[in-house]
Amino acid sequence: IARDLGLECVERLISVNELLTADEVFFSGTYAEVAPVREIGRHQVGNGKTGPVTREIVTRYMRIVHGEDPNYGDWLTPVPAASKASPPVARARR
Repeated sequence: IARDLGLECVERLISVNELLTADEVFFSGTYAEVAPVREIGRHQVGNGKTGPVTREIVTRYMRIVHGEDPNYGDWLTPVPAASKASPPVARARR
């Protein structure tokens, strides 16, 4: 996503000092999606608010996962709804 927004992307280890002096920090993952980091320990990141780059990446990501950007259609896997003929789900006994 960042490359498609024209940002240079480099994968490398970074130091704690780089994190503490960054204008913006975010992390991403399956559960977190794209989450801004506003504070590291007691250190405020940037101005303490979600930055414009992070906002743009979040916006693009949400469009992608909701199927609104055909350029990323290969990122999505359709999951069919369960039919009424599907076997019942096993439940644990209490």
